[in-house]
Amino acid sequence: MHSQFRLFFHTLGLLIRRDVTGMNDQPQQSVEYVSSYDPYVYQTLTSIIGEKIVVQLSNNSVVQGVLSQVLPDHIVVETNKTPFFIRTQQIIWVSPSTYKG
Repeated sequence: MHSQFRLFFHTLGLLIRRDVTGMNDQPQQSVEYVSSYDPYVYQTLTSIIGEKIVVQLSNNSVVQGVLSQVLPDHIVVETNKTPFFIRTQQIIWVSPSTYKG
């Protein structure tokens, strides 16, 4: 009888798949890189750090503030000295802002 199961671990954009086959019980491991990191968005956002922006999120909410930090998986927008950590995957659009705040 041939039984097989797979274990998936997703950590920091790295997907490790381990297949264990019941016939020989020898684990076979392969590593695949899986990420939603968009280098163009990352590069563009890093070029406007310190600027006032408006961000629309996938839940239709809008965040306005100063872009204070950009990382591959999230950005930080500060509004009235309060940081908002926004996952890059949740961003629909980003626009310059002229808000007072």
